[in-house]
Amino acid sequence: MVKRREDYANPVASAEEWKQARMKLMEKEKEATRAADELAKERRSLPWMAVSEEYTFQGSDGPVELKDLFGDKQALFVYHLMFDPAWEKGCPSCSLWLDCLQGMFPHLARKAAVAAIADAAMEKLKPFVEQKGWTFPVASAAGTSFGRDMHVSFTDEELADPEFRGYNFNRKTFCKVMPGASVFVKVKDGDQDKVFLTYNMFARGLEPLNSIWGILDRLPDGTSLSSSPSFAFFPRSGRSFFCRVSGSYASWLCLMIHLLYLPALCGVAGGFTAQAVTRSAAWTGSSTRRNMMVSPQVRSTE
Repeated sequence: MVKRREDYANPVASAEEWKQARMKLMEKEKEATRAADELAKERRSLPWMAVSEEYTFQGSDGPVELKDLFGDKQALFVYHLMFDPAWEKGCPSCSLWLDCLQGMFPHLARKAAVAAIADAAMEKLKPFVEQKGWTFPVASAAGTSFGRDMHVSFTDEELADPEFRGYNFNRKTFCKVMPGASVFVKVKDGDQDKVFLTYNMFARGLEPLNSIWGILDRLPDGTSLSSSPSFAFFPRSGRSFFCRVSGSYASWLCLMIHLLYLPALCGVAGGFTAQAVTRSAAWTGSSTRRNMMVSPQVRSTE
């Protein structure tokens, strides 16, 4: 539906007034760019943490170790895909992030190795990856402590503990698997290869990986798909409603479930809870529709 002019609060300016307003905003944008440059320098100066565990994952062609994922590259970027062993498909929001990485993959591959790792078994991961068309390596960490060591996998007991703050260093987790990304480097130490963790990111720290937000944030409506006040508690202007697994954008049932039932399920406090996801899964019945409800990293976690 095309909105009317009165639906927007933006004033109308002359060409000169618009130029002055734009230049004023540009100064703030330049400040943010320069601050981001300084942050990047500090990020690269962080100390390294040795990875002593020799993780063995299940890849599409059999067992693969963490150090093997580097290939001939010195750096490895790992995205922690939210795909619980009990789910039939991966998280739609994480899938959007990885779709962005897929587009960048041929260019990133010149500098670093890229991989996605999830807790789900390879038997579930493989058809999902084929559906998505991802060409970077995807591996299963089932049976390893990798997710827990990287602070993206949690137990039922931790999920139920109101005092537990194990995600993003000091944040409450609301799902057994959470989104994140880790950066590793492999260097020679004598005649051995040693792997170090150099950086990680969680929650909204992952947003720079999503190039789509950069474009949508510059549109008049931003990333919101609804101007209804009932969606005001959703962070980032309703971004949870933007995410879909490939092939489901035209699913009206999925859309209606989001629009009609999520506000009631999530409550006035906003954000997803494990209980809300459980109730929504029971209501929809279908594993496909149940997966569409799980977009938990859009919850505000700074």
